Amino acid sequence: MAICIISLPYLWEIRSNLPLEEVQGISVQYLYFHVPCAITTLSLYTILCVFSFFTIVWNIKIAYDGICSILPPCFLSSLATLLSGSLWGKETWGTFWVWDARLTSFLVLSLFLGFLLIATHMRERTSKSFRQLIGIIILIGFFDVILTHFAVEWFQTLHQGRSLWTSSGNKIAPVFAYPLYLHTLHTLLWATGLTAAHFSHYMHQYLEKEKHPKTFQRGWSLKSSVSISN
Repeated sequence: MAICIISLPYLWEIRSNLPLEEVQGISVQYLYFHVPCAITTLSLYTILCVFSFFTIVWNIKIAYDGICSILPPCFLSSLATLLSGSLWGKETWGTFWVWDARLTSFLVLSLFLGFLLIATHMRERTSKSFRQLIGIIILIGFFDVILTHFAVEWFQTLHQGRSLWTSSGNKIAPVFAYPLYLHTLHTLLWATGLTAAHFSHYMHQYLEKEKHPKTFQRGWSLKSSVSISN
């Protein structure tokens, strides 16, 4: 996280010295926030699926803690993708939103992540069946990730096609592409740091539970009795 904060002025300086893009002009600046957040969201969800597999098959509690740790940055990056994409769309298309395949599938993904985030924080992680249910739901949601990624190829959409890492090479000039790589790396590091912070919190709770099992059991019993009485 410290690296992300320290590198912010450097990234700002890079963007400030970029030339105006021939077609998009100053609005191209939105892409240095939009594209890295979109890549981060899809990457984190793919990792969520890996942890979900371990949770479903072997019921590894640490894998479920990994799910709970990844969900917050994944959801935040999805919201940032939608917000920055809407601002870019207003400048480029003249509207904040259109119901095309790429935008709609990503909106569904963001709402899906919000539901998972709420569900995992409302329910205690003591139920094996609940952990496995969350894992199954996440794996089902991966179909939306695939749809989001390939929407510009499978459907006729207003959203522009892939510009990076295509079979014919990059479609973005190097002067714009290299800063985009740096911003993507910066966003991935931010997401990694936030995930690590959440994971360390869950590990601290786990170690405390191992040291003082009676205290946690008494607290859970009190919570259960209160909920039953209500």
